[in-house]
Amino acid sequence: MKESYSDRGWLESPGSYSTGTISAYAGPVIWKDSDTQEVKSKDEVVLRIADCRGSVFIHPVNNDMVEYIAKLRFIADVCDRFANFLEKKELT
Repeated sequence: MKESYSDRGWLESPGSYSTGTISAYAGPVIWKDSDTQEVKSKDEVVLRIADCRGSVFIHPVNNDMVEYIAKLRFIADVCDRFANFLEKKELT
């Protein structure tokens, strides 16, 4: 991967007792193999959404980035439609 990306944020307002977060990462992950002590590296792409009850990691399958991007856009569309529904319900 030629360029890395990292973004994260809180899903709750400052001072809230809830612990929701979102993070997106694309780039190298480096670790030391516990058996051989060899330093290893691989590229990783993941979107993580978490709250106090659990978390979900959304990652590409078989490095199919076209499918992964479509999946992310679909998730964004569903969230947008749901937010629109809730806004209309709240305002009526």
